[in-house]
Amino acid sequence: MKNPMTFKKMLDEYLSYRKECGLATYPTVQLVVFYHHTIRKWPEDSYLTQQMVDWWAQKREGENTWNSTRSRVFPLIAFIKWTNSRGWTSLSVPTLPPPVKSSYVPHAFTQAEICNLLKSCNEYYARKRDSKSFQMIKLEFPVMILLMYSSGMRTTEVRLLRTEDVNLSTGVVRIRHTKGYGEHTIVLHDSALEMLRAYDMKIECFIPNRSVFFPTEQDTCRDRTTLTYHWRKLWKIKNEGSTRPYDLRHGYATANIMSWDTGGSISDKLVALSKSMGHSTIVSTLYYFSLVPGYANKIEKLLGEDFKNIIPKFPQDEE
Repeated sequence: MKNPMTFKKMLDEYLSYRKECGLATYPTVQLVVFYHHTIRKWPEDSYLTQQMVDWWAQKREGENTWNSTRSRVFPLIAFIKWTNSRGWTSLSVPTLPPPVKSSYVPHAFTQAEICNLLKSCNEYYARKRDSKSFQMIKLEFPVMILLMYSSGMRTTEVRLLRTEDVNLSTGVVRIRHTKGYGEHTIVLHDSALEMLRAYDMKIECFIPNRSVFFPTEQDTCRDRTTLTYHWRKLWKIKNEGSTRPYDLRHGYATANIMSWDTGGSISDKLVALSKSMGHSTIVSTLYYFSLVPGYANKIEKLLGEDFKNIIPKFPQDEE
């Protein structure tokens, strides 16, 4: 007996469900694309089949990175789990391809380097004071840097923040636009909250009643290339070497780990760090032990051979 719920009906129900729950809708774009592909490839079949799922989950020619395949397949995985849980389907969930090893070693920031970067912002943008665009960047960029540095947020998460996601009264930030489908919340440190409050008052003078927390002049989100361009340009003014904005996230993780003492409950601290960083599994957080000089040696002495079994290899970084 065929499932009475057609693919189109299930998709409509799923989109409605996410909307009612206040979940981000942008991850479902690939799912809608998948639906339209199936219509063209199987015009006479209105039901979601295992053949369709397996076809979409295959790595395509020209997809050179693990992230490309993952971003296309992951929305389908979430959708299938949802339809299976409701008894509408009994499909096998696709297995994502293994991550590609990365040889990149994140930069370990010093406080002097961060201060130099912020000084570069003031000096560089001060020369362009007649431009509204540069005045906005001058306000936004330092705050974005310090927010990532103090909270461990991904660059994508910061760029796509909406004003409705940032509670300036409580300091709670809802992160909806993130890696994969994992949505989470963080609580800002008091100093970070005060910084965002001061920034919010100033940026409102440029874009009153804005919807984007770090907006362009058109009240749209900053794109990735803009953030990377300004980062590279300003970094080289007073600092040396090559770095990325995403390295601030690594710095947040390693700084937290370095502040721990081995006499307390490492597992509790690790879980708390994992949740604050929005990791889907604890394994993703464990990898940061390999970046902390000397700390991994302390843990290894406590755990013995078990240490080798839990410290993973480097995963592929994403924005």
